[in-house]
This record gives sequence, structure tokens and C-alpha cells, in this order.
Amino acid sequence: EMCIRDRWYQRRVRECVKTSLQQNMARKSTVLEIIDNTGARFARCIHVYKQKNGIARIGDTVLVSIIEAYPGKKVSKGELHRAVVVRSRAWTKRTDGVFYKWNTTAAVLMNPKAQPVGTRIKGPISYEAIKKNPMNAKFFSLAPLIL
Repeated sequence: EMCIRDRWYQRRVRECVKTSLQQNMARKSTVLEIIDNTGARFARCIHVYKQKNGIARIGDTVLVSIIEAYPGKKVSKGELHRAVVVRSRAWTKRTDGVFYKWNTTAAVLMNPKAQPVGTRIKGPISYEAIKKNPMNAKFFSLAPLIL
């Protein structure tokens, strides 16, 4: 059973997720949903690699700190990992002129050698992630659907 303190903490994390997802783009202090099976649920972005403006779009690599994780899994709360943004609430334009956006900003954890930490990805991911960086092709073999 959950105690009142655990319920309060979960409600507080959900509120933080809602407020940070309203920014639409991933930047410092944005809370990202982790959609692989490493055990992490939410992570806070603390650095955006190779972007002078500090804003991460789909396919960009970010440094994250795990803020909520399931116990007994591969990662735990407070660890630092690199991650690839695979979904974004910001409007994205494709080459055929179609604009689209996702409901959440999500990422997939990877190790320093750009290999995925998890073995599965939950839910669809965006095609633009591989288009931006061909090294992200390893993540597409784990995803059930690519849109």
C-alpha cells in the first residue's frame, strides 16, 4: 500500500511533468519521459549537446538525471545518463510539408558509446531521430513503430 507521503510525491512529480511539458521543446530543467525498459520513468534534462541555443529537438543528444525510477532495475534515481530525444511536443515540419507534434516529450537512454541501455522501447518514435543522426539507427530496431 502507498502511504500519503508517496502519493504526495507522485502527484508532485506529475505536476512538474505537466508544467515542464508546456514548454514544448526540451531544454535545461525540462522533465522527459523515458520510454525504454531500463526502469527509469522520468528524467530531468541538464545539458543539451551540440546546440548553441540550448534547445533540443528530435534526434538531439541530451544529458539527463534520473528523477524517478522503479526499484531493482538497471538505473536508479540520481544517476546521470545520455539520452536521445525521440518525441517532442514542439511542432516539427517534415520534408513533404506536414507539421506534427507528439503528446509528450520522450527520450531513450544510451551509454557513452551511443548504444541503447534498454532492450525495448515502449511506443512509437519519430523518423526524424534517425534522419538527424544515423548513429541513432540502433534505436529503431528496438521500437515497435516508427512514425
